[in-house]
Amino acid sequence: MVKLHVSGGARAHYACLSHRWGDHQTLVTNGSNLAEHTTKGIPWADIPKTYQDAVAIVRLLGLRYIWIDSLCIVQDSTQDWEAESAKMCRIYSDGFLTISALSSPNCAAGFPTITSKSITGTTSEGKPYHYFCHSACRHPTDVNTPEGQYSSRDNYDVTDWPLLTRAWVFQERTLSPRVLHFGKDEMIWECDGDCWCECNESNVQSFAPSRQQFRSALRSGTPGVPYIWKRMVSDYSRLSITKESDRLPALSGLAQAIRANSPSSEYLGGLWRETLEMDLLWHSVSVTNMGHPVKHGGGCAPSWSWADRAAYVEFPLCFVDFGSGKEERSMGLLEQWFKVIDVRCQPATADPTGKSQGGRLTLEVDRFAAILRHIGDKQCKPETTWTLSESKKGRRFRSVELFCDSPMHTFLYKALEARITCARLALVEVLGPDDVARRRGVEYVLLLVPSKRDPSAYERVGMLLVQRYLDMSGQRYQNFESPFAGGGRRDIIHIV
Repeated sequence: MVKLHVSGGARAHYACLSHRWGDHQTLVTNGSNLAEHTTKGIPWADIPKTYQDAVAIVRLLGLRYIWIDSLCIVQDSTQDWEAESAKMCRIYSDGFLTISALSSPNCAAGFPTITSKSITGTTSEGKPYHYFCHSACRHPTDVNTPEGQYSSRDNYDVTDWPLLTRAWVFQERTLSPRVLHFGKDEMIWECDGDCWCECNESNVQSFAPSRQQFRSALRSGTPGVPYIWKRMVSDYSRLSITKESDRLPALSGLAQAIRANSPSSEYLGGLWRETLEMDLLWHSVSVTNMGHPVKHGGGCAPSWSWADRAAYVEFPLCFVDFGSGKEERSMGLLEQWFKVIDVRCQPATADPTGKSQGGRLTLEVDRFAAILRHIGDKQCKPETTWTLSESKKGRRFRSVELFCDSPMHTFLYKALEARITCARLALVEVLGPDDVARRRGVEYVLLLVPSKRDPSAYERVGMLLVQRYLDMSGQRYQNFESPFAGGGRRDIIHIV
């Protein structure tokens, strides 16, 4: 028998369970069984196998309590869900240990049984020995990735690690001071000091670099936390989530940790006011590199926030070299052509780091009118071709990369073209990993369309990247001159 305990302010050591619900959750606490769960308890036979295994481990460790989200949050109460989801930072940070059902696809599967082969014998000196061994394990270089996603940091079969494809698990793992993962072939231990598996192949640099950086930065109070945040958002945006409207709530615990570390920091629907000029330079990665379509993020943030798009996003200033020496690293802003006049973001709940019910960004920018045309097949597939040209002169822009935030058909007309407003933002310096001669500048240009919700404002629909290279003297950037240089109209615009 397991009973739901209401602490009433009492303090005790407890563990947390990080698990994947799966397609069907067989046991939850709701309004109809809450009283029964807290008074009579839950029969052991009714408890899913993954929960049973977690409870057994907690008892072996000498702990009396375990926090399981599906049981400790009243699932059919919006009020209780909002209140408890806003406490995730404290729940996982204060837990003695988080038990991770790393390889369990759902709550009914239980923890995997690790089969070992027993080898016994006698040494040449006549001493008996007894060893246990199992097949060699595959070790990921970084396990925060969804199915089908591949990058230089992610190269493994995610069927062995289904839990770490889930967005909610990202903050559960990062906030926990200690995590014990139960994998398919072995256990993996993570804490602030180290990270090791049973066969001693995994370590902190290979298994959890961004987690360790974030926790180290929070402990030391380093001013680099907002920059690490962008890298973590990029990793987080790859992960799967059942309800797109949970995109911000599933990261609110980490945002709360930053606010606790820097009380003056203002959170703006996934971005930070103190680094807003750089935070606005995010772009959605091409759908062909994602493995799943770009779509709206459930209306949980303004269009100028990455959280409004269910897509893998990148920031220009979040590339961190973790020792591989293979990643490009942004060096800084060379030029900035816009100014933030005002920004507001209205939380939808009492949690300022949770869902947003809207926001308004006011910028002073150089504004250009252009036409986006589709010149590929009429199905608007990701691999087809698009051109951007000036509305008046008809001049095509060359050496540009177009990153749309949502499917093309959401803002293109029947003729497969759309009038776009371009806002020139900044020039970012990027340094290649091996050769300084690969130094280049990337110009970021915001793509906007008139808002259907607010006639006086625009909505963001994408980002245009213009490649500009350093000349041989190393003194200035040129590229064939930027198509946006020396033109446009200086104006104040509003984005919702």
